[in-house]
Amino acid sequence: MTFDPKALSQSWPLPSRPRPIVTFGAGSIVGDAHFPAYRKAGLPVAGLYDPDLAKAKALAEKWGVAAYASVEEAAAVDGAIFDLATPPAAHRAVLEKLPEGAGVLIQKPMGADLAAATEILDICRQRNLKAAVNFQLRFAPMMLALKDAIAKGWLGEVVDFDAWLALDTPWSLWAFLKGLPRIEITMHSIHYLDLIRQLLGDPRGIHAKSIGHPAHDMAQTRTSAILDYGDRVRCALSINHDHRFGRKHQACEFRISGTEGAAYLQLGVNLNYPEGEPDILEIYPKGGDCWVSVPLEGKWFPDAFVGRMANLQRFVAGEDEELVSSVEDGWLTMALVEAAYQSLSRARHAHCRETLMEQEIFFEDYQLGHVRLTTGRTITETDFVVHAGHTGDFFPHHMDAEFAKTLPFGQRIAHGTMVFSIGVGLTASLINPVAFSYGYDRLRFIRPVFIGDTIKTRVTIAAKEDDPKRKDAGRVIERCEVVNQRGEVVLAADHILIVERRVKTA
Repeated sequence: MTFDPKALSQSWPLPSRPRPIVTFGAGSIVGDAHFPAYRKAGLPVAGLYDPDLAKAKALAEKWGVAAYASVEEAAAVDGAIFDLATPPAAHRAVLEKLPEGAGVLIQKPMGADLAAATEILDICRQRNLKAAVNFQLRFAPMMLALKDAIAKGWLGEVVDFDAWLALDTPWSLWAFLKGLPRIEITMHSIHYLDLIRQLLGDPRGIHAKSIGHPAHDMAQTRTSAILDYGDRVRCALSINHDHRFGRKHQACEFRISGTEGAAYLQLGVNLNYPEGEPDILEIYPKGGDCWVSVPLEGKWFPDAFVGRMANLQRFVAGEDEELVSSVEDGWLTMALVEAAYQSLSRARHAHCRETLMEQEIFFEDYQLGHVRLTTGRTITETDFVVHAGHTGDFFPHHMDAEFAKTLPFGQRIAHGTMVFSIGVGLTASLINPVAFSYGYDRLRFIRPVFIGDTIKTRVTIAAKEDDPKRKDAGRVIERCEVVNQRGEVVLAADHILIVERRVKTA
């Protein structure tokens, strides 16, 4: 197969019946990205609210929309999708006044820290809000194309991710950042950490250092971080927002390498922000002999904001099964940010499980269609031997290399029970004290797994139902699919959880 860069997907489908958008906040990001994106896509904006009414009216007049006098007036717009372009400290006050069950897009970060993000998550659950976090980098045309290339196998297994930034960032554009204790990772690199989670899954831990600069009093503007993905995948970030020595040697780029191909990306918006430069995506495809430029159909700003809002609107309308970057998933990104700051304060590697150890998730909180992907695990010779010793299964299909050569697969295959055990173990990222495992149904061994394969587990909330034995609990069915480095499903099973209800039956 010949690599065709024009065949890569770069956009998200629009909703068939767009709903009116009500925006909270009148900061620069609204005029620079939100409103240009919505107008470009034909997504209607009803109006906006900002505590600074004069500022709200000026922006509203420029874009021909209404300026609301209060949060209550803005929240009363019938059938609206609510777009929070607000600082983290302002999220809660707005969310508490939105209609129950409303669709809402929340500006990143979810909160100033993980505790604040947990409060936001709880409010969204209690009010049954269909809420997503505005991690719009996932929807940039270059990133959608990159993910499509990876899914189609053009890079092989991704084993290296490097983010390198040397910028002169105009922090003065965001006056609310002045005096905040957490800036660079929470406000900027959070985008990259979130994207990395989507591409590589959740890391085991992180070692980070984030500092300021003698030229100003911002808390942190320079960050170095290493994400721990075990012994097979390397992931590092080098971020410097204080390179004020001309454009020549400034940079904002990702280098992503796989076992059979690679990708290079330039994130143009950060170069001379907010005017920016073109985004760039080049791919060295599997089987190729040179770098191939992908002709991009848009850029991060404003086009990623189109896809982000389109997915939310389509999910609310039932047109999309998955809400990308839901508040549930956004909370996990916030947990990774929290782990980075724990590493910073303790001057050591921070295990992500220190922040992900326990979280109450009640039956009502589980959202149908929610998907999460675990980190990867490479299968080794040691796994075969240890599992055989544990189980007593020394069948030659698993243990005798010469015998296996005579079989259709030509090599030893992993024990199905071993793949199941490892696949389930990969899903154990947190403890839910109000749930317990009832068992597994419909276990199927679909494809063989070999030594050297890397597996991940994709977990989808497939169903929710009453529990016939427990009135105060329900059953949640998680569809668990173990996939290999080519994205092929090798094992599938339904995990049955018994979960307490938030509202107890009398």
